[in-house]
Amino acid sequence: MNLASSLGVENPPKPLTEFKDLIQERAGAPGGAFVYNPKVDDIASKYGVIGPMESECLLWAP
Repeated sequence: MNLASSLGVENPPKPLTEFKDLIQERAGAPGGAFVYNPKVDDIASKYGVIGPMESECLLWAP
């Protein structure tokens, strides 16, 4: 059981860790460095789902 199924979400989203291109785009920097403050304010609206009691769910890892 995971958070999505315990909240009653029938079709849970893919874990965000599977979006390798998105992670590289937002957090990667030239030379193998990392961006420590990437833009994330749109992640919930694009990749989250709304559960039965208006609960919003994001999955960060499998």
